[in-house]
Amino acid sequence: MPRRSGKTHGVSAAVAPLTEFIKRRTEPVVVQIVRSTAAAVVSYLVALRLTDQRAPLTAPLTALLVVQVTLYATLKTGARRVNAVLVGVLIAIGFSVLVGLTWWSLGAIILAALLVGNALRLGDFVNEVAISAMLVLGVTQVQSGAWDRVLETLIGTVVGLGFNLFPAPPVWVGPAGASIEDLARRIRRLLLRIGEEIGGHTPVENAMARLDEARRLDQAVGEVDGALRRAEDSLRLNPRVKEGLLN
Repeated sequence: MPRRSGKTHGVSAAVAPLTEFIKRRTEPVVVQIVRSTAAAVVSYLVALRLTDQRAPLTAPLTALLVVQVTLYATLKTGARRVNAVLVGVLIAIGFSVLVGLTWWSLGAIILAALLVGNALRLGDFVNEVAISAMLVLGVTQVQSGAWDRVLETLIGTVVGLGFNLFPAPPVWVGPAGASIEDLARRIRRLLLRIGEEIGGHTPVENAMARLDEARRLDQAVGEVDGALRRAEDSLRLNPRVKEGLLN
C-alpha cells in the first residue's frame, strides 16, 4: 500500500504543472502560448507541403513573430509588424545566399536591417527587423532555395494572421477586473497596517517593509494599466462583442 501511495503521489506531482496550466487557460499569457504554438505548427506543416525544404523553419518562426493576443492589436500593428518581419527575412536570405553567417556578416546584417527599418519608418518595430534577420540567418545556412524561404515567410505570415482572426480572440475584461480588485485589496492591507502603526513608535524594519510594499504597489499599478489596455483592445473589432456594449 505505501508503494502505491508513493507512486500515486509521483503521478500527481508530474501532472500538477499541466493541471495548473489548464486552470489558467483563460489568462492572456496562456492563450498567447497556445495560439503561438498552434500557428507555428500549422505553418510548418503547410510549408512542408508547399516547399522543397526538409526543415522549413522560417515559416513557424515568422508565424511566432506575427501572432498577437487581440484582434485589434493585430489590425493596429499587424501591417508594420509583417513589414518588419518580411524585410528582416529578405535581408537575412540575401546575406545567407551571398556570404553566410560570420561575425562581420552578422554586424552587417544588423546595420542593414536597422537602416532599412528606419528608412521604412517602422517605428517601434525597427529592432524587430534586425531580430528577424538574425533569427532567420541562423536557420538559412543552405545557400539554395532562397525563393522557398520567401514562400515560407509568406506562409508563416498568412497563418499567423489567420490565428489572430480565426478563432476570434477572447475578451479580457474579466482578468482586468480581477487585477483591479487584487490591487485594491493590496492597497487596503497596506493602509490598514500603516494606520495601526502610525499611533506609536514604528521600528525601522517595519517602516522599510511598508516602503518596499508601496514600491511593489507602484509596479502593480503598471500591470493593472496594461491589463486595462488589453481589455480595451480586446473589445474593439471583436466579433464576440456587440457594438452596443461599447457605448
